[in-house]
Amino acid sequence: MFKKCPVVMLSTNEKAVFYINSEVGLVFAPQDRTIPGLKYQHLYILSDEIPNEGDWCLNSYDNQIWQYRTSPCPLPYWGNKDTLTKIIATTDTSLGLPQPSQEFLELYCKRYNKGTLIMDVMVEYEQWTVFHGEHNNTPTKTTLKVNPDNTINIKPIKDSWSREEVNQEKEEFIHLFFSKHYNKLSNINFTSQYIREWCKENL
Repeated sequence: MFKKCPVVMLSTNEKAVFYINSEVGLVFAPQDRTIPGLKYQHLYILSDEIPNEGDWCLNSYDNQIWQYRTSPCPLPYWGNKDTLTKIIATTDTSLGLPQPSQEFLELYCKRYNKGTLIMDVMVEYEQWTVFHGEHNNTPTKTTLKVNPDNTINIKPIKDSWSREEVNQEKEEFIHLFFSKHYNKLSNINFTSQYIREWCKENL
């Protein structure tokens, strides 16, 4: 299953995967050295999950990264739970969290420079059912799916469709409807070609 998750980019003084070039836009930064003066940027993918002990979070109060603790500790290791949003993946490897894939980073950079910033994505999760006996099973548990290379699976949220895609969706729906309600009542063979011709004539 996939869940909708926000994506946030924040500046940092440390070396990061991106930096902002005033002429070009968002650029992949050299990883073999730190260049003074560059406007380094990290990506953070967030979740609406309730933070647990030790989770890294974005604090909406000051846009800083804090680690949630249930007892007071010196900052930045404690924060108000009401202002914290859990981070599930990031390009900041110092947090020890899963990372976005290289393919997604390239897409994010491309979209940023086109002026169509990615604000939300669909992130893949896994569902588990814990069995405690024949009549004592807990509800399905949902966890973030992490690949062996410590990346997560991300797909962009589709916000536009081509005419061909819309027509295909219509055909699939009508084929399903006809198959369920009319196939037994007539001798018509509801093939894909028949549905396509019907759509052209009636839609």
